[in-house]
Amino acid sequence: MSQVIVRFAPSPTGMLHIGGARTALFNYLFAKKNNGKFLLRIEDTDLARSTESAKVAIINGMKWLGLQWDEDVVYQMTRQEKHKQAAEIMVKKGLAYYAYDNVEEITAEKLTAQKNNKIYRYNPKWRNCNLTIPDNIKPTIRLKIPSGKTIWQDMIKGKIEFSNNEIEDFVLLRSDGVPTYMLAVVVDDIDMKITHVIRGDDHVSNTPKQILLYEAMKAQIPFFGHIPLIYDINGQKLSKRKSAAAVEDYEKMGYLPEAICSYLMQLGWSSKIAGDKLMSIEEAMKVFEVSELGSSPSRFDFDKLDFINLQYLQSKSTDQIIEIISQKINLDGQEKERITKVCGEIKKTSTINELIKLALPFTKQLLVRDENAIKIIFDNPEVVEKLKIFILNLNIENFKIQFEDFLKANNWKFSYVGPILRSILIGKVSSLNLSTIIEGLGKEECLKRFSI
Repeated sequence: MSQVIVRFAPSPTGMLHIGGARTALFNYLFAKKNNGKFLLRIEDTDLARSTESAKVAIINGMKWLGLQWDEDVVYQMTRQEKHKQAAEIMVKKGLAYYAYDNVEEITAEKLTAQKNNKIYRYNPKWRNCNLTIPDNIKPTIRLKIPSGKTIWQDMIKGKIEFSNNEIEDFVLLRSDGVPTYMLAVVVDDIDMKITHVIRGDDHVSNTPKQILLYEAMKAQIPFFGHIPLIYDINGQKLSKRKSAAAVEDYEKMGYLPEAICSYLMQLGWSSKIAGDKLMSIEEAMKVFEVSELGSSPSRFDFDKLDFINLQYLQSKSTDQIIEIISQKINLDGQEKERITKVCGEIKKTSTINELIKLALPFTKQLLVRDENAIKIIFDNPEVVEKLKIFILNLNIENFKIQFEDFLKANNWKFSYVGPILRSILIGKVSSLNLSTIIEGLGKEECLKRFSI
């Protein structure tokens, strides 16, 4: 078999969809497992809906996920001449025809009355009519659909067949000269020497049309594999219009790219070797098999993603956690030292956003207390004053013992005093344990916060 070459071909009508990201990931793993190439093509033939911002978002999303393509990005609209040439050649060979779909107001009688008649096949209204078309009327080009069936062995779904009678003579080239998706995708796949097409199963109905085009152009037909779609936890289709459908949404919510990739691998792929083990892309590319992809839709579960992201955060070293936080907050040496002391505790969270919230109290950022913290401090001035004296005389290494003695001496319970002390030091009634907070801030900083 020739070298495996696959492509991810998103439409820039919106951001990089999480379902598209999974498709890209499976293509990437398949290419790397087979020492092949992974290519990226931006299918921007929908001029009305394609945007430059979406193109940028797709590129950035792919880079963020670590899915690096092997050659320069192909932009479909730069190849219009190639697409038009292919359509014209099929017309010359009698495999396609000019169709004047936009001249319904012109009657057949008026057209046939003109001289120099030419043969045009109208679809669906006028077929095989001898007509002369006015020069100002621009045609589309449609493919002639042969009789019979179109059959292929799908790599994921098995044997699929369509009756050609159910397929209309579809448009290849619009009247304005712009190629349709159906023509452009096949011409580009041929020129890019694509050997395997792995994509969402919403494209199943496109496949027989594309196979007919491959046959019309006497080109090698690639292997097709269609992945079931991803649904939300309620069984509804994930949509670009719904929140958290785009890859950039997950980045903003504080998920790690390696956690996203690891979770996406579990949505539809049951690895016989890895089982349910969390895998990196590098590990997965060694064992990935298309035959192990399921044929049923997957459901996106945020609880599971949170758990996976938590595991990846917890596996990070202190230096890596500091680097993650530094990308969001400018940290000086003292702040890094404080966070280092509490790193083991603050990284026990499910997202980077939560990690940042836990890290903020250990920086020089202006302390902002929430409403509950403000109220509990205001309502307990006597406790606040005694806590200040306690911290002033505190030996941090013996905090736990000294705090227990402090509570006993004042006949107070921890559940009463603990939230007040947290509110003073980090601005929240509940959060990290007090030993971690005290150790991270240090005695001097703790005292400062009684005056804020």
